[in-house]
Amino acid sequence: MNKTLKHLLISFTVGICIMLFVLLAVLANLNSQLKIDALMSEFVNKIFSSGWISFFKIFTYIGSIYALAIFTLSTLFFKNKAIGITAILTLTFAALFNVVVKYIIRRDRPINMKIEEIGYSFPSAHAMFTLVVLGFVAYLVVKFVKNKWLKVGLTSLLGLVIFFVGLSRVILGVHYFTDVLAGWIIAIPILIAEISVCNFLIKNP
Repeated sequence: MNKTLKHLLISFTVGICIMLFVLLAVLANLNSQLKIDALMSEFVNKIFSSGWISFFKIFTYIGSIYALAIFTLSTLFFKNKAIGITAILTLTFAALFNVVVKYIIRRDRPINMKIEEIGYSFPSAHAMFTLVVLGFVAYLVVKFVKNKWLKVGLTSLLGLVIFFVGLSRVILGVHYFTDVLAGWIIAIPILIAEISVCNFLIKNP
């Protein structure tokens, strides 16, 4: 793939993600619970009974800002400090962005929460931060791990964790499905920017 086509594809992806995020934000602001939220909540609760609560609490903890902050700080141990600095600054930006959007949209959380949670609902910080942090780790795995099968195994595991963290927020009743979806969607352009900045800093120390 030539550079021009690559840049066009990246720009298109970023543009689509931003437009979808804005659309979801407007819908969330107009209506606390959308029809798709009710349908998805009913669907996941049919599949996962109350016996799964403890299992998904583990993933909610993994996706917390505290756990991910510790994980992000560990990137400072990389020989190339650009990796750690980029990761920390990106998570900081994502956290500030999430707080600002939450207070703009002011969407209340679902009524029947299975665990205690505070603050506004849209977008899901857990879904957003997990994709930003673990997505960047997946990129580092692809870039630096030489063994093909280890690379596939680690990226697949990271993808599953990202998915289960988001799913846990719906199953535990602390977020609507569209909160999680919006968190994933807006994390994509942030992750793309993070990777681009990291590559630039590595090439231009």
